[in-house]
Amino acid sequence: MFRQNVHIAESRVKSGVDERACALVPAVVHADHRGRQRTFGQALAQFLRPEFLGRVDEVIAFKPLTEETLQGIAALMLDEYKPSMEAKGIAYSYTPAALSALVAKSQGGKFGARDLRRVIRKAVEDPAAEKIIDGTLASGSTLTVDAENDEIVLK
Repeated sequence: MFRQNVHIAESRVKSGVDERACALVPAVVHADHRGRQRTFGQALAQFLRPEFLGRVDEVIAFKPLTEETLQGIAALMLDEYKPSMEAKGIAYSYTPAALSALVAKSQGGKFGARDLRRVIRKAVEDPAAEKIIDGTLASGSTLTVDAENDEIVLK
């Protein structure tokens, strides 16, 4: 019925030693860290039924996102706003300090870049939308996302 398929499932099973995410990927081999994978395999065996685990060909353990990587992701997320801002005639930019502050605010969350997305939505997207709606941010104006005292400010 199903032949030569790759199914990817994400799990946040805690192994007691490590809280990194695992991906269950049949028939794909990326075995860089055999010891870590063995630890995850043991944790998954406690969490999932044996009949499900018997169908999994490979468990891949991913490294956690570093601050530098998260800043790169934050830059990509902030860049998503450029086309719509340009379409409204608004010059849009952000500073490295803003990237650092956004990443710092998202740290401690358990969902990596998803936490970063929530922080950006609350600290940048919602306030910018309010400024556009109330008319303080209109065509011909400039919006710079910056940070002062580790708080995001829109200038």
